[in-house]
Amino acid sequence: MGRRHLRSNNSWMHNVPALTGGTNRCTLHLHPEDAARLGVRDGEPVRVKGAGER
Repeated sequence: MGRRHLRSNNSWMHNVPALTGGTNRCTLHLHPEDAARLGVRDGEPVRVKGAGER
């Protein structure tokens, strides 16, 4: 699943200080029923792990 970050124009620009500031751009989009099933509450930090991670 991919979502374009508005301040990430090209890979060579990822380390330019003027373009890397601001709030955290990582967001999790989760259906409310799935969130309730998993015990995820709005505003709480969430860690997403791959199938092989612990």
